Amino acid sequence: MDTSPAYNLVLKKIKYLLIFILFFVLSEKCFSQWQQVKSQNGGSVNNICVSKDTVYALVREKGLMKSIDGGLNCRMIYEYKMRLEKLSVENNQILIGAQTAYSSDYGKTFYKLNAPVGAWYNGVVIGGNIILCGDSVFLSKDNGTTFTKPLNHSGWFNIRKSEQKVFVWDYGTNLSFVSIDSGKTWQPFSNGTQKLNEIFDTKGDTVVVLK
Repeated sequence: MDTSPAYNLVLKKIKYLLIFILFFVLSEKCFSQWQQVKSQNGGSVNNICVSKDTVYALVREKGLMKSIDGGLNCRMIYEYKMRLEKLSVENNQILIGAQTAYSSDYGKTFYKLNAPVGAWYNGVVIGGNIILCGDSVFLSKDNGTTFTKPLNHSGWFNIRKSEQKVFVWDYGTNLSFVSIDSGKTWQPFSNGTQKLNEIFDTKGDTVVVLK
């Protein structure tokens, strides 16, 4: 075998070249490639929901935008010039919190829910039902025509959903509750004693909280 300095130098160059090629290939595979979506509206995106291949983006002081091609192109489907932050989507249902604008036809038409007083803050759509939170928890099983109070607890609530579970918690008492039947019945979460300042994320039976 040739062990001359020139031969060793060639081997070293080949080794460095292979390392560079390997690094380049792994970089392409491991790091996501980003590109700007095509939109004429601009603004700050406060919330994004994905339903199958459809992407919904809530833009502050603009309205709700929709993309049916994975975010490559977006169009405005609901215009509102005030501050909008809360959004929930499930199949054909879309709920914009605070203003409680609601659509049951994938965003083709919207109407303002006849929500109870104090139910303006936040909400989700789940299992075909609408759940609104404010100074109580309100449930509608008929696309917002009527509302009931399924939770026998008064407070000031916020809400998160995870698959078929819904979590709510009261800011004042820090009591939290969970529903596994789309808001029809509720039970204390962790015996109602775990204090949650914010439910950061949920996945199945796992709940990530900020205390």
